[in-house]
Parts: sequence; structure tokens; C-alpha cells
Amino acid sequence: TTHVDFTRVIETAAASGAGLGGFTTQSAFLLANGLLDMAQDLERTLPETESFRLHQAIKILTMPMEMGDRIKVMAITKNIDLPLTGFTTLDRRRDL
Repeated sequence: TTHVDFTRVIETAAASGAGLGGFTTQSAFLLANGLLDMAQDLERTLPETESFRLHQAIKILTMPMEMGDRIKVMAITKNIDLPLTGFTTLDRRRDL
């Protein structure tokens, strides 16, 4: 576990000519990238006990009081101007 000063990270990146492609929570990033659809597809092939474990893992990764809001995701880009899917649901750039 570590604390990351994301403001400092993007300031350093910007000094090198890079830009902020996105900043959001782990939950928003995973959900925007289709986590639930992927889990639903996988669930069809799993026994009931494994399906339960999958649901529990998704809860840990996405629930606000678990890792969902505690973990942040940042994309740093350079010479690229494409929308990044993982950052479309919740834009947290204002927090930097």
C-alpha cells in the first residue's frame, strides 16, 4: 500500500509535455470498461461456488467503502487525442 500524490505526478508529466488523459476511481474505471459484462459472460461457465466468489471479488473492487473509491486510476498521454473509455463515467480531474 502506498499514497500517491497524483497532483505531483501530473505536474511532472506536464513538464515533460504529457497531458492528463483521465483521472477517476477504480470503480468507475472498471465499470466503464465493461467489468459487469465480462463477469456475466464468465459466470455462465462457472459453478455456483465460483460464481459467488466472483461476485464477492467484484464487490471488493467496486464498492465505495472497499477499494472502489479508495483506489484511483490516472492516464497520462502524450501526442494522442483519443477518448479513453475508462474515464467516461466519472471525471475526477477537478480533484487534482
